[in-house]
Amino acid sequence: MSEWTYKTLDELIRSKAVELGRGDIISKIDIEACPGPHPIYSSSAQGDGKFGEYGKFMFDEELISWSVDGGGNVFHRPRHKFSVTNVSGYLRLLTNELFYKFVFYSLTDQHRYITFDYTTKAHPSVIRKLYSIPSISKREQERIATILSTLDEVIEATEKLVGKHQQIKAGLMHDLFTRGLWTRPELSRGDHHGLPCEATAKEGQLRPTPEEAPGIYQDSPIGLIPKGWCAKQLPQVVDFWDGKRIPLKEDDRAEMEGDIPYYGASGIIDWIDRWLFDDELILLGEDGENIISRNLPLAFKVVGKCWINNHAHVMKPKSGQSIDYWTNYLEWRDYSRMTSGSAQPKITQSHLSRMHVAEPSEREQIAIAKRMDAVHHLIAEETTHLAKLRQQKQGLMHDLLTGRVRVSH
Repeated sequence: MSEWTYKTLDELIRSKAVELGRGDIISKIDIEACPGPHPIYSSSAQGDGKFGEYGKFMFDEELISWSVDGGGNVFHRPRHKFSVTNVSGYLRLLTNELFYKFVFYSLTDQHRYITFDYTTKAHPSVIRKLYSIPSISKREQERIATILSTLDEVIEATEKLVGKHQQIKAGLMHDLFTRGLWTRPELSRGDHHGLPCEATAKEGQLRPTPEEAPGIYQDSPIGLIPKGWCAKQLPQVVDFWDGKRIPLKEDDRAEMEGDIPYYGASGIIDWIDRWLFDDELILLGEDGENIISRNLPLAFKVVGKCWINNHAHVMKPKSGQSIDYWTNYLEWRDYSRMTSGSAQPKITQSHLSRMHVAEPSEREQIAIAKRMDAVHHLIAEETTHLAKLRQQKQGLMHDLLTGRVRVSH
């Protein structure tokens, strides 16, 4: 059991160890009148809470800020020139007995158990009574902060690696779905005529670009595609099936609990005891805003028994079509033009029925899908590793910041 004692922020404020304050109102007019490089932090919980940049600054020191109107999220601000808006607060340490990074981690750990909403906001007068800081030596504070900071650096590096792989995936998708891969039949037939160096063409390699080898491409309703590919409308390569919504009220949920996945537009939303489909199918969300912003998976494959609600388009590729190819292809396509001008953008079956798609041979579809599988596997590994690191951090924060696990000091 921890031997730590604690002081509330209120006690620390009264002993003049801590100071709490609110930011200033900074309007768009202010920013336009005085442009500059100094960041403005507001109530956003996304990223580091940055709102914009300004020619003036309120602080040039290390501080802790939090979002008053944005759920109370806590941020550590290393020393630099910056401002915070009136919907944010700041915490300044007035004693050398406290270490900023430790206080930040302590507040962050406690914040997981505190809920703020539109009625209970994180005003300074509120949080000063809700949070407390352990009374331990500054050396131990620094040791704990160093351990957690090191883990944060590993998490940040892994996040960047996942982002890099996502960028590679996006570029690879564009190449694969516009240029495709050489296959043995076309090479043996001499369909690669027009290459700058025909001897370099090998099965499984990306075809050269239209600029490098215009003779191997043809015009189509979706632009240039390799010769041998067909431009078809989506219903010519997939069949549409209908999902069905189940009202999952609390009383119904207990009665329907099972081990069969119930899918919505963004993935599994529950587990139930009944099924609507038992097949390999493609799901595509119909929510245009999510599709445009890329906040949700655009298309994904489901296999086996499942129930799918009516907020997802359900498709099964026709005979001679690769489900993995079409899943990736439908994820890659840009749907923003379909929903432009709509107050509530939705991707409808009518939209999809008119959509032209690029159809390679089944052999090439399978080759493209295998190339995508390798990228997906790499991203899945790194994403799983990232989730484990975040989970490890939560457990470590709780142990270190409550004194359950002590560090040498």
